[in-house]
Amino acid sequence: MGSSRAKHWAFMVVIAVLWIPVPLFAATPVFTVPDTPSGKTYTINENVVIGTLIDTLSATDAGNGVIAFSIQTQTPSTPSKFAIDNGVQLVTTASFDYETEASKSYVLYITATSNAAASGTATATVTVSVADVNDNRPVFSSDIYFASIAENTASGNRIVFKQYLLVRPMSLFVTEASN
Repeated sequence: MGSSRAKHWAFMVVIAVLWIPVPLFAATPVFTVPDTPSGKTYTINENVVIGTLIDTLSATDAGNGVIAFSIQTQTPSTPSKFAIDNGVQLVTTASFDYETEASKSYVLYITATSNAAASGTATATVTVSVADVNDNRPVFSSDIYFASIAENTASGNRIVFKQYLLVRPMSLFVTEASN
């Protein structure tokens, strides 16, 4: 009969733990666009189309994380006029009308959040001012205008009617009437 010898195996497992200390503030984003937390002001014309790019946002962090941007608040809050498109583009989402809207300026608080370990957030302020565009036709205050001139006014003299609602004064020329 054979020997009953037990086979024994011995393994040695070595686990190495590499610890790299990361300060808690290492992954806090720092805005590069807008370039200061106190903000940047942009001016757009009232006739911009929906989807107009205002700026491309940018931030970095020491943890080399991916930065996500969001609009934390908009003042005035309604109606919502802006969004972050494609993750980094601040764009318009509504139309503007300088003459009828109460607000001519919008303040946005943009948040940048890192996905790195020990991540943090940063906030920057963006102000968007809406500029008036001459997009309305002039309006006459009346359909008919009357004027009196002296009968001895020489032919070729110019008579100017000054109306405050007109873009420029209206001119008439005196001509001789035939009987």
